[in-house]
Amino acid sequence: MVAARTDERVVIASGADAAADALSGEDRLGDSETYAQVKSVLGDDMEPGSLVSMPALLELVSSHAAGDEEFAKVKPYLEAFGVVASGSETEGGRAHARAAAALK
Repeated sequence: MVAARTDERVVIASGADAAADALSGEDRLGDSETYAQVKSVLGDDMEPGSLVSMPALLELVSSHAAGDEEFAKVKPYLEAFGVVASGSETEGGRAHARAAAALK
């Protein structure tokens, strides 16, 4: 697992090559379907502070957990989720935070 950043991007990727691709690519998270799903699940025009695409995470974990009986037990439950996100905003001197998940 590699975590890397530039002035404009932060990525967590499986390996140095994947991180380099993500940092140099033209695609932007804010333009993706995943980001649109997160915005929808948080609602109220709240900006996401964190997001996890469960299908992408499960794909990554599954490749490393093949044959793990404990993972095999929880995987069906995790597959029920689309995106998991949190966000916050400040309005009128009050902070509002929200965590939400989309079910498939």
